[in-house]
Amino acid sequence: MHDTVQCFSRSDQSDVSIPPGYTELYSKSTGLISYHDNVRDFLWFTSLDGKGRLYFYTEGGKAEWKLPEIPTALSPSAMDQTTALETSI
Repeated sequence: MHDTVQCFSRSDQSDVSIPPGYTELYSKSTGLISYHDNVRDFLWFTSLDGKGRLYFYTEGGKAEWKLPEIPTALSPSAMDQTTALETSI
């Protein structure tokens, strides 16, 4: 699914809702955004489908229209804030 569409970048992020427990990762070199699940320790990448709609996907091939909520039982109170990081990926 994500091999045939363009990727999500800073200019596409108008109304993105990021649940608590995620860290936004921005690559300066590519301009692409991904989201790290701080509790379960994996990445969600972003892309646009053929109609320009944003979706999220993992390396394992799972795809979602929204970032999944992290169950509050797993989410420590320190992760109630979403943090944006700039990386040099």
